[in-house]
Amino acid sequence: MKKVIIFLIVVFLIIFSYIFMFNRKIDYKLEYEVNGFKVSEEYNKETKLYTFILNNKDNEYKFMTDNDYSTKRELIKEANIKEVDKYKCATIKVFGDFLPSICYDGESYVDSYILQEKKNPDTNKINTINDIDIYNKDYNYFIWNGYGLTNILTSKKYNFLKNEHYENDISIRFNDYIIFADYDQSREYSKLYIFNYKKLKVDEFEFEYKISTDSYFNGFIDNDIYLFDRKNKCQYKIDIFKKKISISSTNDYAISYDTKLDEERLSDFIYSNVLFKKEDLVNYYIKDKNLYYKYYKTDKDILINKGDIKDIIYVSDNKVFYLIEDSLYCYDLYRGNSKLLTYFEWNFSYKNKIYIF
Repeated sequence: MKKVIIFLIVVFLIIFSYIFMFNRKIDYKLEYEVNGFKVSEEYNKETKLYTFILNNKDNEYKFMTDNDYSTKRELIKEANIKEVDKYKCATIKVFGDFLPSICYDGESYVDSYILQEKKNPDTNKINTINDIDIYNKDYNYFIWNGYGLTNILTSKKYNFLKNEHYENDISIRFNDYIIFADYDQSREYSKLYIFNYKKLKVDEFEFEYKISTDSYFNGFIDNDIYLFDRKNKCQYKIDIFKKKISISSTNDYAISYDTKLDEERLSDFIYSNVLFKKEDLVNYYIKDKNLYYKYYKTDKDILINKGDIKDIIYVSDNKVFYLIEDSLYCYDLYRGNSKLLTYFEWNFSYKNKIYIF
């Protein structure tokens, strides 16, 4: 009986070891051909990202995805290149889906939807509500109304201030939450208001610290939100779920994040706004008033929209919401650009006043 138990244990360990070794994530890089194109495939277990490069003569197209790790190799099942105007547009099929097409004319890269939108513009207005022109109802839109938030499509208000406050400088969007300072307290505040989009309600978070109104949010890391008080030279770490706040700075340094956790001198936080910067799978940015994206740690600028881009309002997964003059637009990696709203007021004031869910 004892020998049988030992035998079963040994068999179990062998099977477990085989399964572990077979499924464990490893870095790898390989090259092969698909549909006559040379391609390379790479996985980085640290970043958990796949990189695929399609080569066509002197042209190179780089794609990335964050799909779950697979023990299979040669994952590109299809590779296509077609000509659109002066561009050659490439796409590949991996994990059962085609990745967003990228076009190249020998000098610059553009998103394939730009070429389509020139021929098929979509700007039909649906409705006008409280002087805001509505072109798209796929999202829930909220604007700062001086006392709190207003749902644009329903006109429902979520007010929490007693006195009107035109600016909304001390606030931050954190996933499905928006956090606001208590502007009713004129010079110092010891309360935050938390708008919960899922529950459509506003909670209060009171604390003992007295924070100067000369303060700003740095950003967030995991569930911790960081706020810096210029006047008192102090940084705070806030957990809105546990309703906890603590000092995160020392006499000389405060927490910073520029693609990695770090520290910077307090003087940097005092004399400029130190905002946390994270690099995602897809990163959107404005350059020379044009909107681009590029994949994680790559140098290929891919044009999304060529125009007088005013600002990026919000980024969510494969989407970026941005302003051109007084109009709000959305770019979706898989659907292209679409016009959402127009509001004359945004010609003059829009910072921290537009929220999209």
